[in-house]
Amino acid sequence: MRWIYFSGEDEVSEALARRCVERVLPELTFQSIRPRQGGIDGVIEKFPSYLDTSRNYPFFVMIDLDRKECPPSARADLLSKHNITDLPRQFILSIVKRESEAWLLGDSDGIAEYLGIPNQGITGNPEELSDPKGAIIQLAKTSPRYRDEICPDAKGDAKVGPGFNFRLTEFVKRQWNIETAAERCPTLMRTLERLNNLKD
Repeated sequence: MRWIYFSGEDEVSEALARRCVERVLPELTFQSIRPRQGGIDGVIEKFPSYLDTSRNYPFFVMIDLDRKECPPSARADLLSKHNITDLPRQFILSIVKRESEAWLLGDSDGIAEYLGIPNQGITGNPEELSDPKGAIIQLAKTSPRYRDEICPDAKGDAKVGPGFNFRLTEFVKRQWNIETAAERCPTLMRTLERLNNLKD
């Protein structure tokens, strides 16, 4: 059995990464070792150990760009932080512009159908949004199905609803069209290309 290891910030990132691997390298067994701490800090802290693992197994790390300027500069900052000059061929570092939820919005027909809303007002360039997660929450506010699960309670402090990760992970597993999303999300397209390079 051949493995590919993964680490990322949350459940949605993991679901997206799994679909990418299934699409390009279905012969590999996907194994997630996301840090318990969660979020980007946990991933960055364990980055050197991921690098060590990648010398023997393919390793896929996925993080959000968030407010940083661009993926190349974020990559350079991350490597510099750990005094790394370059990454092994088997190490796939995917930096999503700006949040992994942008990849979900890349399949605008799919997300609209899943939420049960008209496909109107969903941008064709989701990686240009400053807050893709917020965009999904705004869409879900009009959803007759999952509004209370995806959207936060206006009276509380939570940024997302109690079923946010569950519902979006379900969408990725059951309905997300990765080919359509890749046409609209350059960082997704590059990720698929890098995974494909592992075949050589």
